[in-house]
Amino acid sequence: MELDTAAARDWYQQAAKAGHAGAMVRLGAIYERGRGVPVDVAQALDWYNRAAKQNDPQAMFRLGALAEQGRGIAQDSAEAIVWYKRAADAQHLGAMRRLGAVYEEGVLVSPDAAKARFWREAAAKEAGARAGVATGGVAPQEKGPPEGGP
Repeated sequence: MELDTAAARDWYQQAAKAGHAGAMVRLGAIYERGRGVPVDVAQALDWYNRAAKQNDPQAMFRLGALAEQGRGIAQDSAEAIVWYKRAADAQHLGAMRRLGAVYEEGVLVSPDAAKARFWREAAAKEAGARAGVATGGVAPQEKGPPEGGP
């Protein structure tokens, strides 16, 4: 199946201009990754910032990642942490996991075992909550070995 990236970009552009934060994030990703367009991190940053103003957690996460990597903006550890925390506070699982790793490894900040544990536990709790929703709140039942099994 061939994707029409130009048509998708046009639809996202229309929705983004109408104020749809999710479309803004999609446009940001298109420009960040160069999907059907030349890579344009400045354009991606613009769309992510617009969506972040609407409290979109994915936009906040991408802004944190770009600040951490120094892509399109100067590398800024403090700014990355701010964006990751905002995204994590909005239940963004990836941001929670990244904060756990950042504090554990001391990548952007000094290592902090308590903060690492806090964010890893928050991520595990959020992942568990999502699994419950995905299964309709029904946990899979443990079954014993089949008849005649070990």
